[in-house]
Amino acid sequence: MKKTIALILAVLLCITVMAPATVAVEEEEIYPVVVVPGYSSSSMYKYNEAGEKEHVWGVDLNEILERVIARSVSLGIDIGALAQGDAKMLADDIGEEFCNLYGDMAYDDNGKPVEQLYRYHKDAEDTSTAWLNENENGLHVHETTIIPYVAQYLGDKAEEWTFNFATDFRQNTVDCAKDLDIFIEDVLEYTGAEKVNIFAISHGGQTSANYLALYGHKGRVNNAVLTVPAIGGALLAYDILSDQIKFDEETLVLFLQNGFMLDEDIDWLMRAHALGFLDDFCHYLRPYLLEVLGKWGSIWDFVPAEYFSELKETLDLPESFLNSEVMAKSERFHNEILPNMSELLHKTEANGTNIYIISGYGAPSVVGSQEESDAIISLNSSTGSTCAPFGKRFNDGYQTLGKICSDPTHNHLSPKMNIDATTAYLPETTWMVDGLFHGMTLSDDFSKTLMKKLLESDEKITVHTYAEYPQFHEATNVCESVYAEFDSSVPGYLCSDDTKLIIKNLSEKKNMQIVSIAVNGTDISFKAKDYLLKEIAPKGTLEVSFSGEVPAESLTVAEVRISYILLESVTPVNEKAFYFTHLNGEAPLYDAENPYVEIESEDQFSELIKDSEQKELFESLGLIDFFKVIYNIIMNLIGKYFIGLIK
Repeated sequence: MKKTIALILAVLLCITVMAPATVAVEEEEIYPVVVVPGYSSSSMYKYNEAGEKEHVWGVDLNEILERVIARSVSLGIDIGALAQGDAKMLADDIGEEFCNLYGDMAYDDNGKPVEQLYRYHKDAEDTSTAWLNENENGLHVHETTIIPYVAQYLGDKAEEWTFNFATDFRQNTVDCAKDLDIFIEDVLEYTGAEKVNIFAISHGGQTSANYLALYGHKGRVNNAVLTVPAIGGALLAYDILSDQIKFDEETLVLFLQNGFMLDEDIDWLMRAHALGFLDDFCHYLRPYLLEVLGKWGSIWDFVPAEYFSELKETLDLPESFLNSEVMAKSERFHNEILPNMSELLHKTEANGTNIYIISGYGAPSVVGSQEESDAIISLNSSTGSTCAPFGKRFNDGYQTLGKICSDPTHNHLSPKMNIDATTAYLPETTWMVDGLFHGMTLSDDFSKTLMKKLLESDEKITVHTYAEYPQFHEATNVCESVYAEFDSSVPGYLCSDDTKLIIKNLSEKKNMQIVSIAVNGTDISFKAKDYLLKEIAPKGTLEVSFSGEVPAESLTVAEVRISYILLESVTPVNEKAFYFTHLNGEAPLYDAENPYVEIESEDQFSELIKDSEQKELFESLGLIDFFKVIYNIIMNLIGKYFIGLIK
């Protein structure tokens, strides 16, 4: 008996002694974070004739202010001319100053830099956020609003283990990727870590994707989170090079509204469509821009693949540049790397790296191109997804192409039925946010919490892992004001299990009242008494039951248009349309001869006033949307009643 007790005590003692060691082994390993920033984030200098460092890039606001003051008289004359409709004088003055300031950054007709430029920092030790904060007051810390957030999980090592990658952003993406490879090796040696985590944005996403495609076999990366990445280029570069700049005023206002996270609905108040002078200004400014950046490798790598050959042929380019190393590398990127991006990234994943993409869509290019984008980068370039023309969706019954993911149990079709993600580079690990504008991941609650989870995760996450993080989601920036989803379906979808619509007030400060809920494309309806002027507190929700039956069909789209008042806002009333795909039965036969239909339902108000004298007045005042909202509310709340009486 004593031997038995002794044996039990010995076992218990062993377990007790071993317990702390077991806990230590199971602790999640943390990795240094490498921030790969957006375009033009890296500052550079040259050596002048005296052998001293001379700052070349990194915008110096004081120098710009001095130049503005020096030209104040001519700029005053230019602005007067602009008021008379002549934008050329102002464009010429600003263009000349731009070339004077940044002419040293140009490439010549042979694709060579006119000046040898150097990065201020390139080694691990002097690019850590801790070192930069201590020695340079954070001057060269990239994406300053992002770094504290993405580094939270590092705890006490947050600043010491967050590293700010710098590169000569003018060069081709394959060169930037090579710089990143060298940098990551240096970070690993400096920290003693086995791997790093990458957080990338925009051009940094293109650089990181090419690094993972070309060097991913080395297995140096644990998680790579690429936000709004320019993997396949940026519409902005094409619009500038092709001289097709035409500012989309509404998109520009929405972009600014999202960036400033305005807790107001002001976009419709500012749609006076009076910014045409910007188009002329940019047209005249374009030659000066091209003089400096027109022959950069990165600009040509930014040209989306479908426009690359066309642009080379239509622009008047020197033969020496067409035969330069810059163009040879861009040809390699467009013809060898980009077409195989999905395969290359999948190989890197198979080697132990988790690659995640978060992209935005729902807006055309801010400077003209009518493609699904985050206002700067098209969704096709960012993710590889197939998109319907902007403002349209695939017709009812559309069957996804299944080029990368052909699993019939995976739904990679967006709620608006305008995005087919089965062709994406990485269909299982790509998230797309409707209304997320370029560079605004931290301005959107959904995107920033998803980004943080992906960066920190010790396990691979897919679009199927968490119900609260579906592949497609509406943006939740406070300036969007309102968000809606049904109670039982994945956000953006509608089935027979649903019984309520959940409406959320996104505002952090203002109460909201619902005025109208109008429905098109589905056999359900909402009674006004259940929602009319019901108040929703900031960040609060309202659940509204509906009557009727959800149609027994799939792959058709329902529109739910919510009109609301944001109390104490400058906007008396506004509305937002939400789109939901039915997933509730058989799909109708797809009409391949008519592949696209309009997303938005027929606009009866515009049809009503199209030939009236008031139309031009409404548009000039930017009030046409306001009156459209009022009309829609009246038709929904009152119109149905009178129509019922007539019948």
